[in-house]
Amino acid sequence: MAIHYVQEVSVFKKQNLNNVPPAQNLNNVPPAQKKAEMITLAEGNAESKALEGAGEGKRLKAIGDGEASKIAAIGEATAQDYNKQQEAIGEEAIKQIKIVELIAAAIQEGKIKIVPDVLVTGGGSAGDGLMGQLSRLLPGVDFTALVNKQAALPKA
Repeated sequence: MAIHYVQEVSVFKKQNLNNVPPAQNLNNVPPAQKKAEMITLAEGNAESKALEGAGEGKRLKAIGDGEASKIAAIGEATAQDYNKQQEAIGEEAIKQIKIVELIAAAIQEGKIKIVPDVLVTGGGSAGDGLMGQLSRLLPGVDFTALVNKQAALPKA
């Protein structure tokens, strides 16, 4: 509503300026009339800026309210999801899953070194060692890719 008013005032001012005859000389206008017109114009500009500011404030408030609602909805959904998991498998199992997720993320980011610089193996197969144990504990993790990523990291 305020923006339309500002636009209407702006259009009105432009129309009035276009309707001033070119032959009219501002020097012929009495000083009191000049002063009154300048005050009216200044008041109109001030009111226009105030309305624009109020409109911008409402727009920003609406955006902020929308973002806050989005954040609240995500938080509520996360809490509901956690409660459903807790009911289904228990809090202790959730803790164990989170620990495994944190370890897997640290391994993927190269923060935990799995493969030593020198690997000594015995007569058994590779599946019997540490890698075999990890692959059974963390199914779905591509250890070959992690080893290659670890090898590609610069040596400190």
